[in-house]
Amino acid sequence: MFYSCSPLQFVNQNRHAILPGNVTASDRMSIPAPPKPARTLSALHTVDLLPSFRAIYELVAPGAAGPEPWRRRKLSAAHELLALTQVSGRMTIQYLDLTGPIRAVFTLRVPVPCRRGGVGPFLVAPAAVVGLTYRQEAVLTPGSSFAEILQPRDVFHPNVAPSYQPPGAQVICLGKLPAGIRVVDLVLMIYTAISLQSVTYSVTDTLGVMNANAALFLEANSSRIPLTREPFLFSKEETQ
Repeated sequence: MFYSCSPLQFVNQNRHAILPGNVTASDRMSIPAPPKPARTLSALHTVDLLPSFRAIYELVAPGAAGPEPWRRRKLSAAHELLALTQVSGRMTIQYLDLTGPIRAVFTLRVPVPCRRGGVGPFLVAPAAVVGLTYRQEAVLTPGSSFAEILQPRDVFHPNVAPSYQPPGAQVICLGKLPAGIRVVDLVLMIYTAISLQSVTYSVTDTLGVMNANAALFLEANSSRIPLTREPFLFSKEETQ
C-alpha cells in the first residue's frame, strides 16, 4: 500500500520518478499549522503525528516489506519524514511507498535556480518537486545519488544534471554520503543544495559537478549565491 495525494506515477524501468504534467497548488495536501515542539532532527521520533499525517503513516505502514531490521528502518524513516513535514511547514508529501525501497515525492518550498536550456535568463522558482528513492543497500553501502528534481524542468545548478541533456533526469549529486544516512538528513541536504547554501561549483570537481555551464556561471556570479540563508526549520520571522 502506498500514499498519493495526486495521480503520480513514480517508477519507470530505471526507477526514476515521473510526474505526468505540472503539479499545481490544487495537487498539494494542506499542511496544518506546525506545532512548536521537536524543532530539531534528533527529536523527530518523539513527535506525535497530527491526524492527517497519522493517517498517511497508517496507510503505508502495512506495506513495509522485507527483513525485519529493514522494515523497522522504513517505518522509522516514514514517521520522521512525516514529522519533519508537520513541524517545518516547508514541504508537502505527495507520494510515499514502503513496499520495496523507501520512495517519496514531496514539494519543497525552496528557491530553485533555473535557466531554460541553459542559455535563457537566470530565474528563481519558488519550489521544487523532488523524487527520493532510498534502497536497502544504502544502509550498509556509501552512496551519492538518492534524489532528482521532477519540477521545475529547467533547473540550472552545478550539482544537478541538466534536463536538456540525455537522459534528461535532473539527478541531484549530494556528494559521497555515508552508509546508513537518514532520509530526513537527505531532505535537509537537498534543501541546502538546491538553495545553493552548500554547493560545489568548481569544474575540476569530477564528483560533485554535473552541469559545467552552471558551475562556470555561478563562479562568475558568486554574488547571486546563496539564493537564501533561511534555515530549513526556522523561518525569518521565528528567528527575529
